Amino acid sequence: YWRDWSSDVCSSDLNTVIYLSSSGEHLEKSSRFQHWKELLAQKQLEVEWVNTNNLNIEMMHAIGKQISANGIQALISSGKYLREASIPRKELNEMLDSFSYGAINGFVLGGESGIGKSTLLAQKTEEWQEAGHMVCFYRGSALNQSDIANKFLRDCALKVGYLEDFLSLTDLIFTNSQKKCYLILDALNEYSGELNDLIKSVDNIVAQAKAFPWFKIIVSIRDSAYHRVAARFGMIEPQQFYCMEEDRDGEKIKTNIVRLQPISSEFTEQLYNAYR
Repeated sequence: YWRDWSSDVCSSDLNTVIYLSSSGEHLEKSSRFQHWKELLAQKQLEVEWVNTNNLNIEMMHAIGKQISANGIQALISSGKYLREASIPRKELNEMLDSFSYGAINGFVLGGESGIGKSTLLAQKTEEWQEAGHMVCFYRGSALNQSDIANKFLRDCALKVGYLEDFLSLTDLIFTNSQKKCYLILDALNEYSGELNDLIKSVDNIVAQAKAFPWFKIIVSIRDSAYHRVAARFGMIEPQQFYCMEEDRDGEKIKTNIVRLQPISSEFTEQLYNAYR
């Protein structure tokens, strides 16, 4: 329990706090009270700003940029995303374009560690945001719960309790503007909780969004991590995941995991020149 003691100790800037225990002991110390007060005031403005009665595509776009900022900055700070040295991968870009303008809701990007999955998704996040779409980018390591839909709705600061409500509420906004809502979950394998639950959560979102082709969820996961878990993408609505044919031992196999391939020597030269 704590209370502000500013009126008693001549502190007009709200920087002194008394911590009082149940046994009557107390500790007076300086506090970042003003800092937290300003943060709460900012949050209040954000909640007021995201008013469901006057939502428009500009607001949805701004919400996406705000949600994505921490994840993109974390990649930049760790050196995993260098904007100037990022070269688009033509074949995968064509797949993502096909996915974006189709009716399918789910896209799973696979591949081993260090192959460029995070770089690609960070790059697409900024590209789609520049085009005016709503893009919400999350890193698996930053997730603290497997219920992705609940986290997404909470971060949007909209007073809706279920993903179905969000989809219905914003359907006309995205349909009329011809913009998309991308929910991007990068490196699911870095999630500290139960990966099986996270995959099932993604599957549920895709199933719920099947009547709304403007809502897209893209996830990336390391091949070795995906092979270790029992859960699989597409168990509920397999037709709602982007599929391709993969060559396995000379046989064409249909799969909903789009695996990022190692870069060619020509691509390496382009990457080096861009980095230089």
